[in-house]
Amino acid sequence: MKATIFSMMLATAGLCHAGAILETQADSCLDTSAPGTCKGGSGTMTDGGNSQTYAVSAASLYGFLHVSASSTFNVTNGWALALGYVGFYDDVTITSPTHANGTAGTLHLSYYIDGTNTHTGGGNAFLQVIARDYAETDLVNPVVNYVQDFNGASVNGTFAVTAFPFIYGTQFEIYLSMQATAGTITDNGGHGYNNPVVTASGSGSSNFYNTLVVTGMQTDSSDGTFNSTSGQTYTQDGVVPEPATWALVGLAIPVVLWKRRRMRA
Repeated sequence: MKATIFSMMLATAGLCHAGAILETQADSCLDTSAPGTCKGGSGTMTDGGNSQTYAVSAASLYGFLHVSASSTFNVTNGWALALGYVGFYDDVTITSPTHANGTAGTLHLSYYIDGTNTHTGGGNAFLQVIARDYAETDLVNPVVNYVQDFNGASVNGTFAVTAFPFIYGTQFEIYLSMQATAGTITDNGGHGYNNPVVTASGSGSSNFYNTLVVTGMQTDSSDGTFNSTSGQTYTQDGVVPEPATWALVGLAIPVVLWKRRRMRA
């Protein structure tokens, strides 16, 4: 029950969104831990005869997401969970000299990720990517809801999101998030995780801290241009970081961009 509450807390984060918002959450819980007693960062926690050594990292920028979670545990009739979440919302308006304002358009968003999921014993780990677009008249129900789980040991490549419909000259909202989950959890098939009570020891790690990066925002006209509430520069080829962005991310973004250039070579 506690794990269900924690999952719902993440799922509902940002429901009152508007404008440009960055979100991060890094928490680890063990057995009977309530959401308020879960811990971020790294360390070791015990609960009766159960123990978990955990590490969670998360950083979010517009068009760049970084997250990792790891858990090494020993539980008896209990559970262990390490979870990192990152996401952003941004209001975007697309205009084009060849498409009059009010004309329907289609946005094809793509992203690049490079990371690993590993596990031993009774451990599990996976990554989930979610992308949505919202009409400004309804910021609760997405027009498109893209959910992709990555369970493979190694993930490296560019992935296309279901096409987003929009209206030229009319502001709409884009949402993109990544969630890394590790521990005794199991993937429930594209909508989050299950956290069964088990007796097991092992480990799990989902490490995607050097990605994600938005590599494409192609409209049905190559002359479409973007204006965003966040001030981020979006182009048909994805995101263009401002100088201040480099300072905020440190070494993470140069690694991502190097991989992106290698991918295109």
